[in-house]
Amino acid sequence: MSVLVTEIKVHIAGFPVTPGISGAFYQAEEEALSAPIIHENPRPRFHSALDSEGVSLQCDNQGRLIFVQVRKPRRLWIGAKGVSAAPSPAADIRFLDFRCQIPEPEYLCDQQKDSLLVKFGDVSASDSFRIGDNVLALVYQRRILRGIYIDCLQPDRAGKALAKWRRLVAGGSSLKTNSN
Repeated sequence: MSVLVTEIKVHIAGFPVTPGISGAFYQAEEEALSAPIIHENPRPRFHSALDSEGVSLQCDNQGRLIFVQVRKPRRLWIGAKGVSAAPSPAADIRFLDFRCQIPEPEYLCDQQKDSLLVKFGDVSASDSFRIGDNVLALVYQRRILRGIYIDCLQPDRAGKALAKWRRLVAGGSSLKTNSN
């Protein structure tokens, strides 16, 4: 049985850094969003996860976020005005909690459902930091995660977009610069 934490603790290990390569793929058949983030290690190893019923934040052994999985179906996300990304510096953010249950967040999206804010708390006073090409961490007082913002969601029918993204990463590129 894992421990329930009320706040997700993080540490900003440094910036500026090069953000990880990331992509966001909505798998219609599974009704799940997958957002892998690859840092300098092209084959990160899962070490720990922070889970709620609808979201899993998976980290490597250094506490870096390497995968976000949203199991809340897109049709249940709440449309909200103002869900967008602001220019944000890249930062090396480490998650300090280890194999914990986290509170169920809100799932807010833009009108087209191309962007998602996984909201763990009030984000109005939070700073945003880019941890991947299209993944931002919203951090309050530089120590508490209040949200994960994911944009450029790609439709992923039968895993085709995810497979294409993996080929691009293997070739040293990112989805944002090579989207078709």
